[in-house]
Amino acid sequence: MVDDKEFLEKIKPYKKHNLYTAKYKIDENGCVVGIPSNASWIVTVFEGYSNGVGHFTFSKGEIIALILNDEENQFFPVISFLTKEEAKKLAYDLLNLVEGGSYG
Repeated sequence: MVDDKEFLEKIKPYKKHNLYTAKYKIDENGCVVGIPSNASWIVTVFEGYSNGVGHFTFSKGEIIALILNDEENQFFPVISFLTKEEAKKLAYDLLNLVEGGSYG
């Protein structure tokens, strides 16, 4: 697995898991309100950050980004960065559950 410090350095200024709420309201219970039900999860590769913008692509790469894509608001409320090992484990667990298996 990639060294945590090295991995975090590669995704700067992001953190490992990022939650953005600027486009939404927060209710009295602290829950985010307003993410459209048609927002979808996408899997991309992080290519870097420049001029205040993260660059993501759908080609092969070292750093996988799992993103909640709110296309309606042109906004990514959730961005999590995964190592290849983490991405493989997540894919395995998801497929296992979809196929009727158990988690882990």
